[in-house]
Amino acid sequence: SPCPPLSTNLTLRATFLKHYAGLEFHDEDPIPEIPIPKFVPPAGRRPAVPAHPVCAAAAVKGGAVPRRIFGGITFRRVPAPPDGKAFWICETEVSNAQFAKFDPKHDSGYIDDVHWKDRQTRGKSLNTPELPVCRVTWDEAKAFCDWFGKNVGRPCRLPTEAEWVWAFADAGPGNDSANIMGLEFKEDILKINWARGRFDADHKDPYRFSAPVGWGAPNALCLRGMCGNVAEWTSTDFAPGVKIVKGGSWADTARYATPSWRWRYEAWRPVYNVGFRMVLDDGPVLQQPTRSRQPRTEPLAVSLPVTVVTAKRAAAPTALERQIADGGHKIITSDSWGGGHRIIFDFNGRRGWVVEPAAPATIRADKPWVWTMQWMGAFIERTGAPALLKRGFCHVHLEAFDRKADEEGLKALAAFQDYLVKDLGFAPKAKLIGMSWGGFFSIRYAATYPEKVESIYLDAPLMNFDSFAKSSVPAEAAKRIGPWANKAPADGKWTNDPRMPVNLAVPVAKAGIPIILLYGGVDTTCVPSLNCEMFIPRFKAAGGNIVVKRRALYGHHPHGFEKGEIPQILKFFGAEK
Repeated sequence: SPCPPLSTNLTLRATFLKHYAGLEFHDEDPIPEIPIPKFVPPAGRRPAVPAHPVCAAAAVKGGAVPRRIFGGITFRRVPAPPDGKAFWICETEVSNAQFAKFDPKHDSGYIDDVHWKDRQTRGKSLNTPELPVCRVTWDEAKAFCDWFGKNVGRPCRLPTEAEWVWAFADAGPGNDSANIMGLEFKEDILKINWARGRFDADHKDPYRFSAPVGWGAPNALCLRGMCGNVAEWTSTDFAPGVKIVKGGSWADTARYATPSWRWRYEAWRPVYNVGFRMVLDDGPVLQQPTRSRQPRTEPLAVSLPVTVVTAKRAAAPTALERQIADGGHKIITSDSWGGGHRIIFDFNGRRGWVVEPAAPATIRADKPWVWTMQWMGAFIERTGAPALLKRGFCHVHLEAFDRKADEEGLKALAAFQDYLVKDLGFAPKAKLIGMSWGGFFSIRYAATYPEKVESIYLDAPLMNFDSFAKSSVPAEAAKRIGPWANKAPADGKWTNDPRMPVNLAVPVAKAGIPIILLYGGVDTTCVPSLNCEMFIPRFKAAGGNIVVKRRALYGHHPHGFEKGEIPQILKFFGAEK
């Protein structure tokens, strides 16, 4: 439950223990809560600022949403409420990578979800560097703020509930839920990392749990992730030792996406879906302290003196980033990914990713590239992405999961490749990585556009919608297959449908596209007998070149190669040194 048990539940539990077990158990007797007044949003309305999606464009033009870089973390200035002072707040939640500089032993843990857990894996890891830190107590969050403030020479703290709401959205009458972050409530709020496919049937984002910090649409102040992703600690007391949490998370439904909704947890409790962001008071920079007594580990990089900037990133854009921007594609963000430099930009209304080597000069002259068709942020090391970047490869992705590789989705993917080849000068053919749903994308794409594909690495691929009927994941197939639900065969059986990848082995084999395929023998998500084990013999019979690695005791996860096996994927993609 997102909140502590209700007092009535505790009373019933004690009653049943006494009645059925003869136990006098009073450890859970409810403690009366200290009454606090109902939260009242700050009075008045925030001064006019650019509304989404104008803020990114306004920043490029030197607009009204200034930012400052403190210790390598971006803060946005929040205008003063009528009864308060202006302040600076983190543009995103604090990430695992940022928190690890303070506490390298922190564990954000796993989500023990049936879709992600099998004999080999504890569940879905929340520890990857780009995800927001979670399972962090309020006390730990405060300690991080204190430490960060000492490093940057400015008092740092958690936001109050009122400050959080003021930064979140216009909290004036009528705006409690109808126009959050400048988006239409029900239709668009689900696009920004709310209810990761768990509770809202019409969710539209590709992440089942928390998403990388910075993902999703910004609000009017260019803040991201305040609605959904992870909920966030505030400094406001609900009761002694109990703190208020705001924002909701991926585990909640969209109806909680209101600035007045609140949760509460004890300050000592690490919560699986709660993280935090920091606040700095407006004012001059204080003198930086000496570093002879830094806690735990080395300090964050400090950017002093601090200057106000309106550009999206402090470092100069690379030649590739300038090329993308000069072609008329809005740069959404740029950061590091897998040891390379990632550029996320708008491509025909979708988010395109291009990751170039950290040293652009090391890009190979023939500009080879690898395309992760889906789950770009999953099992990065195990798919060989960092090793490929070091060898001069680029890595790309287009967010098109909503179309599930139907005809419209395939056209969007083909248009993206045409842009990469014709406008950015990438090699003519793509090397595809297809994990799970990505395998469905890869085979469908290769069969439709064989001239565009050089090779395919498949990993526990989905190849047949009938496998959902035998999957251990309790979900309705119609909700899982999106636009395909209205394109089902007349008899309702997908196995014989010519559009399914299991039936596309021949055209891919005839095109001479080599495949390396990994799968687990006990996969209950993409059941082998209905997926790859149907595809493999058909591909071989058609003369296809395929290397199969069956891992008898593996389930659907983990995807990818073990550490000592990475040279195999490098050799397959032609990336040997």
